[in-house]
Amino acid sequence: MEVSLSQEDADRGGSDGDAYDVENSELEDLAGLSVNDILKKVWDNIDNAYEFYRGFGKLHGFGVRKGDSEKDREGNLVRYRFFCNKECSRERKHYDRVDRMRVHKPEIITNCKAMLSVYLDKNDKYWKVRKLVTEHNHDLTPTGMVHLIANHRRLTEVAKSQIVGMQAHGIATFKIVGYMAGMAGGYLLLGFLMKDVYNYADKMRCIKISDGDANSALVYL
Repeated sequence: MEVSLSQEDADRGGSDGDAYDVENSELEDLAGLSVNDILKKVWDNIDNAYEFYRGFGKLHGFGVRKGDSEKDREGNLVRYRFFCNKECSRERKHYDRVDRMRVHKPEIITNCKAMLSVYLDKNDKYWKVRKLVTEHNHDLTPTGMVHLIANHRRLTEVAKSQIVGMQAHGIATFKIVGYMAGMAGGYLLLGFLMKDVYNYADKMRCIKISDGDANSALVYL
């Protein structure tokens, strides 16, 4: 389904500049929105518009990526498009290369046209919907698997604090993940993968080592 809103209709929309935390209960608010409700949405900055569509994608089983944008003569951002992560398709030249040594990876992008286009209304400085396409040309991801989509995997600040705190007490990373999964009600409800925890734990360990080396150098000097 493809719909767009005229400038006049957009100007009559209500104001909603709050950011969406897609890990929490605000997904329920998204579930209750009709197409007309979405067409009348407005945001006070482009990041909130993106978070809204990302939450919408998580709710309905597809990933979201940022697309093309446009600026005015003063260099201000005035238009932005967000796409389904299966938008676009692999260029033909990659299939026809005679020097290819490896077998092609499975095609996962389908040139899907689902998208949300927003623009900045310079009269009231709110971002509004210009166009919404809700139809996909591929199967949507089941609810229990949607957390595997890259831009829906996210370590919350609470989760990060737990990882750092438990690591400081010498608890192994896999045990940390097991504990967090138990608290969440299962691994599928974590909202991230075990490798995300390992990556974050390694990152924090490197920062700690780096800080320690810097302090040691200062003491030596």
